[in-house]
Amino acid sequence: MNALADGCGALVGMACALQEHSGTPAPVVRHTPYGVWLLVALAGVALVLAVVSPVLRRRAPHAWWVLCGFPVAVVRVRWTWRRVTDLQDLSVSKRPALGLLGDMVVRGRALRLIPPRIGLPHWQRGGLTVRVRLHPGQTPEQYLAAGEALAHAWRVFSVRITSDVRGFVTVTALAWDPLAAPSLPHAVLTELLAAVVGQWEDGAAWMVNLRRVPHWLIVGATRSGKSTLMAALVSAWARQKVALVGIDLKGGMELSLFEARLSALASGASPRMVDTGLCGYAASVRVADWRCS
Repeated sequence: MNALADGCGALVGMACALQEHSGTPAPVVRHTPYGVWLLVALAGVALVLAVVSPVLRRRAPHAWWVLCGFPVAVVRVRWTWRRVTDLQDLSVSKRPALGLLGDMVVRGRALRLIPPRIGLPHWQRGGLTVRVRLHPGQTPEQYLAAGEALAHAWRVFSVRITSDVRGFVTVTALAWDPLAAPSLPHAVLTELLAAVVGQWEDGAAWMVNLRRVPHWLIVGATRSGKSTLMAALVSAWARQKVALVGIDLKGGMELSLFEARLSALASGASPRMVDTGLCGYAASVRVADWRCS
């Protein structure tokens, strides 16, 4: 047994010696850094988004804005801010515009101006908002004049300027026309006697609140949307615990669809009975139970 162990040890020693004296080094396995794989993955994702971006923008504009539009818009806002503010005279210089050259007073402009301080863009549904700090002496009207230039530089549909805090303006950029494809947020909180009936041109929800403004007069030309607005109001208030009374002078053509929910419905009966009618129409009243369903 000892002889067998000595023989194995001699063979191992000879193998080690041959490996040390051989001129061929042992192969070295090199691993690709994780940063390279991350860059390759990001490049692949960017390529896929660039290919599907046009189709996604047509079919699902809000998903396109989240995945592609908003990140690109943020880059454009930060990249073009200094140049746009310089061209629109929104940047200022710490040095005075007048200088003394010998015995002459010279008026000039600094080569490197300081742009207004801009915050980080915040995402909103179909657009973005960013807050800008005004330089001393500036007013929001100067930024209103530069709104069209900002819209072209950022490649958005429109730019709106508002100021709710002294010394600051809020720049709101809309990616597309909200009225061309109106869509309200998924969850719009409404209070009693309030109804969301549409969308404003800035993308905000249009709310009719009878507790704030109790009297409304809806007028307009034919096919201007009066009946649609009234249907939206009744549809919104029908979900609330309120009593609804309808007066329809078209013989029930407008409000008869909502008769099952209305607490009372008065409709025009005949234009021949002018003695008791309203505006030449006699009113036949159908009163349902005065309870809130």
